Amino acid sequence: MKKNIFAKHVINVLVTIVTLLSVIFGAYTIAGKCCEVARTGLSLLILNGNISSYNSLEVKTDEATEEVSKDFEARQELYNAEDPIVRAFCRLPTIAKAIAWVAAIVAVPMVPAVTVMNVFLNVLKALREKAARKRQAR
Repeated sequence: MKKNIFAKHVINVLVTIVTLLSVIFGAYTIAGKCCEVARTGLSLLILNGNISSYNSLEVKTDEATEEVSKDFEARQELYNAEDPIVRAFCRLPTIAKAIAWVAAIVAVPMVPAVTVMNVFLNVLKALREKAARKRQAR
């Protein structure tokens, strides 16, 4: 009988470890993608600003034309990126892109914080349940 209880305990510990690792790696992946979206949004903002300032020039020099053509190429590379999240972000309408960019910036510190809090609260819940079981056993 004791061997069966020990096996259940080992299985519970292993499941907890695997769950914890998957939550940590999931949070890491989400935070990484949020960073990519934030970086892409900043790049697009800079490129669009450069293109806009070129368009407002009265006299367009050859040097300025070369620089803006490089900016157009860089922007086109972002629109045709291999990463589907970056590509989808670039093709959003301007308002939706701004909202997604702000959400990505806010989510970078929030995802790990929520993950840590979730793990902490689950540990506290397990400790409270264990204490309640001990009180009932007395």
